[in-house]
Amino acid sequence: MTTKEAAHYMGVSEHLLRALTRRELNSLPVIKLPGHKHPLFTKEVLDDYVKRCKLAK
Repeated sequence: MTTKEAAHYMGVSEHLLRALTRRELNSLPVIKLPGHKHPLFTKEVLDDYVKRCKLAK
């Protein structure tokens, strides 16, 4: 899914989602396909990221 779709799915802004991908620790993984300018996300990766963040608190 696109950044816009992923942000909507997670209930955050696109700006925050992009910031989460740039963090040094516990960054949000993205998929970068050859020939595509923008990163992509999967529902499974987003769900896993939310779980990891909840466990870290």
